[in-house]
Amino acid sequence: MKKFKDYLFRDSLIVFITSIIIGLLYYFFGTYMGRKLGPADYGIFGVLFSIFLIFTNSASAINMLTIRLTSYFKAKNKYDKINTTFRTFLRIFFLSGLILFILIIIFSKPIIFLLKIPSIIPIIILGLLIWAYIILTSIQGILNGMQRFISLGFLRFLFSFFILIFGFILVNLGLKVNGALLALFLGTLIVIPIGILKLKNILKNKKSKIMYKEIKSFIIPTITASIILSIILNIDVVLVKFFFNNIQAGFYAAASLTGKVIFFISNSFITVIFPKASEFYDRNKSTASLLKRSFIYVTLVSLFIILIYFLIPNLLVNLFFGSEYKISNLIGLFAIAISFYSLSNLLVTYNLSIEKFKFLYVLIPASILEVILIILFHNTLLQVVWILTIFMILLFIILVIISKNEILSIFRKESYIK
Repeated sequence: MKKFKDYLFRDSLIVFITSIIIGLLYYFFGTYMGRKLGPADYGIFGVLFSIFLIFTNSASAINMLTIRLTSYFKAKNKYDKINTTFRTFLRIFFLSGLILFILIIIFSKPIIFLLKIPSIIPIIILGLLIWAYIILTSIQGILNGMQRFISLGFLRFLFSFFILIFGFILVNLGLKVNGALLALFLGTLIVIPIGILKLKNILKNKKSKIMYKEIKSFIIPTITASIILSIILNIDVVLVKFFFNNIQAGFYAAASLTGKVIFFISNSFITVIFPKASEFYDRNKSTASLLKRSFIYVTLVSLFIILIYFLIPNLLVNLFFGSEYKISNLIGLFAIAISFYSLSNLLVTYNLSIEKFKFLYVLIPASILEVILIILFHNTLLQVVWILTIFMILLFIILVIISKNEILSIFRKESYIK
């Protein structure tokens, strides 16, 4: 157990440090785009970026399955099947990305009309970006499942570094929203071959057949949970773009980015918990201390950022976005909403890793309820954020009730899941 805790601390620290650096680079990218594009264009970029997140986080549903499979085969020392897993999902992701790209092009005119976007070009770039990034997620999934957190962190760092550099160059060349999206696309293209090189040892193994019975218990729950969580996190930005003008949507997108800093950082602990808890579950070992430590880490990060956002909101907004953005009254509340989302995400991820799926009965109606609430109550941006915050708190409370046995296991000396 002591060795497990040491590994947990080490890996959490590695992922936490890299996530802080990556989160800062992401944040600099987002805030720089906010300054250079202005509220109206940033509103367009914000909604397209949210659509990108919905699709790519939904792809992360399959990526979660990749991580779960890799952890399962790693626990059983079946590296030949990890090689098969990677090659299989790389093909699936490539074809899925291609289909999504074609569908986005086909429905580009309705998208332009609904989201009030003046040109088809950013839609085309968005389609290419989603296609490329979905391929990248298959590589990240294998690295995560193998618990190669240094390689995973390096890959994510390169991506965030390149999008910042390309974003600076392309937006200053006058490409505006197209430049911001192209930066994301080019950063993805560069990182894909580097990621494949990181897996060269795995690719040397012979391929072997994966039996469906080995994985059937967690395929549908993993995919369903990840897609719904992605929608819950990002659908508000899309709805705000539909109900408000471009400037107001730009304000909301900036506030959303500021709040999601908590998610980007706390997700580092969730990156660790899923493969580790999955492996220990497969080996019939206790995972309670992993949940406890991750819960503490996410809570501390959330409280710290919430405190900063409430103490100096005007300074932060003016520093990163500029005085044009009237969002100082939104970011603290947004941080609370994302904090409870992050804790909910942690509980769902932990339950997935130990193959307990009761939470699915809550997530599906919850995602529908969130959309209905925002449709009914959107008189002001502040009202939308209040609705989002109350919704996230209630979602967390319900998930705690559903996961009470897993949470109570934290306080036992030893807790074996199987």
